[in-house]
Amino acid sequence: MTNARAEAEARIEPAASILSGRRRILGAAIGIVATAALAGCGGTVAGGGLRPQASLQGPSSSAPLVAPPPAAAAPPSELAQTGAPRVGLLLPLTGPNAALGTAMRDAAQMAVADNADRNFRLITKDTGGTPDGAARAAQEAIAEGARLLVGPLLAAEAQSVAPIAAGAGINMITLSNDRSVASPSVFVLGLTPRQEIDRVVSFARSRGVQRFAAMLPNNAYGNAAEEAVRAAIGASGGELTKVERYETSGDPTPQVQSLTGQVTRPVSGRAPVDFEAVIIPDQGGRVLTVAPLLQFYGVEVPRVRILGSSLMRLDPRVMREPALVGAWFAAPSLEARADFDRRFRETTQRDAPPLATLAYDAVAVAAVLAKSRGGDFSTATITAPQGFAGMDGAFRFNPDGTAERALAVLEIQRDGMRTVSPAATSFETPSQ
Repeated sequence: MTNARAEAEARIEPAASILSGRRRILGAAIGIVATAALAGCGGTVAGGGLRPQASLQGPSSSAPLVAPPPAAAAPPSELAQTGAPRVGLLLPLTGPNAALGTAMRDAAQMAVADNADRNFRLITKDTGGTPDGAARAAQEAIAEGARLLVGPLLAAEAQSVAPIAAGAGINMITLSNDRSVASPSVFVLGLTPRQEIDRVVSFARSRGVQRFAAMLPNNAYGNAAEEAVRAAIGASGGELTKVERYETSGDPTPQVQSLTGQVTRPVSGRAPVDFEAVIIPDQGGRVLTVAPLLQFYGVEVPRVRILGSSLMRLDPRVMREPALVGAWFAAPSLEARADFDRRFRETTQRDAPPLATLAYDAVAVAAVLAKSRGGDFSTATITAPQGFAGMDGAFRFNPDGTAERALAVLEIQRDGMRTVSPAATSFETPSQ
């Protein structure tokens, strides 16, 4: 074992490092990592670490939310006030999401090796993928001196942990994508429907699309997506002509017929619809059901664009569906995480799941804050405006706890995907 690996292992509790070498951020006073940044900080990185970004012009994505009320919890440990900076990592290492949780733990270890110094301590706890398990894991991490919590993964887990963290007087960076759990002390790093829909709608408007329709699942995610669709189209000056909601376990044919105004296949092959794009921000499997139905009832790409979300990239079948050729969706830059995917494969001998980068970026935030700011994990520090280039591209936290990301727009082609609008590389330059 190399000395570098031994140093990395010594900083991780309880899991051992998976890296055979370290890639360290250059410069002693580098500023915050991953999601947040300090005003005036600057720096570069070698290898896989994160670097700070300059300020982006533009409003925050939503009004501040109410912070969770303090709950009965153990008082902050004395270790949380003294000694080496400690961060609790809450992941489902057992249960139905254990494979993803394990990959996220490995990505977090990469972030430690890339960004942390010798004093940093990562306290890894298994949530089991349940709210009760997450609450226990949070209490254990706080008792062992954690001054910041990273995780948990699911919104229900985050809801159970938030009052415990608040009661202990510490912040948390959850890996969930549910903005309803966000607050000035709970930072949501997961990619939310609002972020993706804002980006793809804005791009469609820049390409001349004025009238939109939406096909949305009839569930909580669909509720959030509909709110995002209405807000994004309204803010961009577009027009939402029609919304249909379908059951996730049922046949969406009636909703497609209603959307298109067709009960049989049009003789001409084209339905005279009053929209130029239809938004389907759903999982790949359901998009694979809806898109061919739209084509059957006369709505064909590219005459009418299908606008999806990054959920589409999780299902490789999406790239083989003829009805989706020409569809657009917003997602993190393919180029931004290419190096991460390669290094993860080299160090673990398996492919990185798409969500693994969330754990890397969140732990990298903590590691660089611990190194450059002496473990200052305050809200003011985490929400500083410059932003950072993470493994999924540039991002920063808003004061309300949501994350703002620089996303690319990708187009599905017959032989894969191509970038039709690159993500901004800093928060100064708008996407095109």
